[in-house]
Amino acid sequence: MHRLFSPFRITLLLLAAALPCAGQPIVLSTSSVIGGGPIYDSPAFTGGSFPATFVVNEQTGAINNDVFGGNYWLGPDSVNSDYFVLDLGALYSLTQITLFNTHNANFNDRATSAFHITASNAVSFVDANHGFALDSPTTILSGTLTLPTDPPPGIVFTSGNGLSTDGFYRYISFTYDSFAGGAGGGLHEIRVEGAVVPEPATSALWAGAATLAVLAYVRINGMVPPAPVRGGGQRGGQGRGGPGAAPAPAPAAP
Repeated sequence: MHRLFSPFRITLLLLAAALPCAGQPIVLSTSSVIGGGPIYDSPAFTGGSFPATFVVNEQTGAINNDVFGGNYWLGPDSVNSDYFVLDLGALYSLTQITLFNTHNANFNDRATSAFHITASNAVSFVDANHGFALDSPTTILSGTLTLPTDPPPGIVFTSGNGLSTDGFYRYISFTYDSFAGGAGGGLHEIRVEGAVVPEPATSALWAGAATLAVLAYVRINGMVPPAPVRGGGQRGGQGRGGPGAAPAPAPAAP
């Protein structure tokens, strides 16, 4: 008889729950920005009029036009490289990163050109101006952006165009390695998607529950596991000497 909620079906559900699901938008806020280099008008990554915290202030809906000193991040004048660090809040299998470049409001003179993104599961505190930096980072994406017009378009990166989806990470860092526009680099917004990875204790709990469900299914349905293979390559259906066992050799003739 078919059981809608048989232990076997419960097992499948438990195993599915133990695995990361499809990628979803990761909720980021200003508190997610935990580190970075100096910005256009301040030595602190959270200071001045163009702080790194602006890269997560438009996480849903249509992106806005650049508003001078209001919604995008800028590095210092003519500095070829600057960065910020994000705490995703949990361990994720990353599936998509979308970048919205800046053009510096009405001036059109500051934007990211070459960039790379690194990831890690550990950070170390640097100082009050720089906050935290990644420990032993792994590069998961590199590429090039162009100077945009308003509203800045979202450039989507997945495994199909360069994003490494191997590994599970909590922290990522964006770095521009060169700038477009002639005056400096920056970024309007970053959006990240991924599948949350269960904590080890949670995974072990699901796996244990799934194992118990399998055993219950076997017991309820009267299933008997096959007997182990014994010496000499012979299989005994019920153990040595039981039904299905190989016949004992005849005694030698006197």
